Amino acid sequence: MKKITTLIFLSVCALGFSQSKSITAPTSSLPDPISTTINYEKPMSADSFDDFLPVAPRTVSIVQTPSVISNQRGIMTITSYSDKAVFEAAYSGAFTTEDFAGGPGVGAISPCGPVVSSSGDGCFPAGELVDGFNITASVPADDVIYIGATAIGNVSTLMGANTFADYTVLTFVPDGVYALGMDLFVDSVPNADIRVFDTSGTLMDTFTVSNPSNVESFFGLISDDAIGKIEIQAESDAGELFGNLEFGIDPLGGGGTACNQEHILVGDANGGIGSSVDSDYKSAADIVVAAGEDFTIESIDVPFLTFAPEDAPTTANVVYYEDAAGLPGTMIGSETVVPTILSSAPWINPIAYEFQTSLALTPFTFPADAGSDTKYWVEISMGTATNQATVFWEYTNTTPVEGEPVAQFNAADGFWTVPDVTQEVVYNFVGTCGGTAGVADNTLGGFTYYPNPTNGLLSLQSVNNIDSVTIFNLLGQKVMDAQVDATSSELNISSLKTGTYIMQVTVEGQTGTFRVLKN
Repeated sequence: MKKITTLIFLSVCALGFSQSKSITAPTSSLPDPISTTINYEKPMSADSFDDFLPVAPRTVSIVQTPSVISNQRGIMTITSYSDKAVFEAAYSGAFTTEDFAGGPGVGAISPCGPVVSSSGDGCFPAGELVDGFNITASVPADDVIYIGATAIGNVSTLMGANTFADYTVLTFVPDGVYALGMDLFVDSVPNADIRVFDTSGTLMDTFTVSNPSNVESFFGLISDDAIGKIEIQAESDAGELFGNLEFGIDPLGGGGTACNQEHILVGDANGGIGSSVDSDYKSAADIVVAAGEDFTIESIDVPFLTFAPEDAPTTANVVYYEDAAGLPGTMIGSETVVPTILSSAPWINPIAYEFQTSLALTPFTFPADAGSDTKYWVEISMGTATNQATVFWEYTNTTPVEGEPVAQFNAADGFWTVPDVTQEVVYNFVGTCGGTAGVADNTLGGFTYYPNPTNGLLSLQSVNNIDSVTIFNLLGQKVMDAQVDATSSELNISSLKTGTYIMQVTVEGQTGTFRVLKN
């Protein structure tokens, strides 16, 4: 008889969940250092950017390390990005771009007046800038500053509030935008808050960006709701600037609609099924993705049980699988995270303790099928500081089981089974539906690729010449780069880990983005 590790007791309590809305945006691999020229220097007593003093030009080497985004608050309808390639691949609408190159020129530092826009101002003649936005300082009468490339060590031309005590306000007119990206430059300090407002002026979300001081790093947003303006405020009344602005007004390819899938705990009978990092037993719950709507999981709320309060979960392994006839099949992704303990209490004193946990995940997309619902599986196993094998995922058998009952894997046997068809574990999978979180296809005419999913070999075919192929993982890291220079090619990606990747293909100068699933 096959052994099943299960913990069963009776309880009359009902569990409630509180959801975590914090994220850390992916970071990308580091590019090569960039040499730039510094023409101005900031005195210790400077109160604004136009207090900078001219100095003899000198060349410095700057590494453009990526920003790290955290502390997102509010509803999960906005996706943040710290990698430009992933951001641009995630948005299927058209971008309008502005590099501010038509102003006073390289090396210049010039106040522009209280408003910078396409209507004209002290730095740009009317019509020089693209329509759709304006820049102001938080104090309406104060100046916006123009910082030409190389003036203070900046690679690009930068704009922002002149006075350090002010913060920069970027407003999108007349109807807001659904995507925006920029190179962010923060003077002397590493952190800046970016507050995001809708077109009515209501705060939608706040992001804290840990950005290397005095270095331009990319920051981007894609939203389901139109963004009316953003406020950029560096910590400690330091200066904040931005450049290389791009934005999209088309509500396509956004981060999806906030949604969740859950199995809640109600009733008077429940137990726990073994799922410990330090045992042979791992358990998984199924997740159903609606036809035509990808589901991007961003966090999980889940209760776990142990035998002692000191055995609180300290690590969580999360593994994603395709479905194989009602059980977990091919693994398509995994992540190890540190759980946040939302609450803990004796479950059946003194036999067991219940820990309500929240897992903040790197967003992972479960692709939808165009014509039918698609089932996937999510395995969660917990580890403790004392390496306990007796860790249990709480379940209930008093509510109808939606989809499949909980499945359990026994490493000694090497396969998945369903221990009890009446048992389903408790969870709340939180994320977005309908968006693709960095894996939206932007097709190229005459280009095809197959098979997808693939076990390793990917055939590329095009009517026109394929210039190059670049593949990124969902963290925005480049994992493969190939020059093709032919109308057909076979790409070997067998060395890549199982999961979802973004493939950028350039055909005669035109670039398309495609989702590739590696089995």
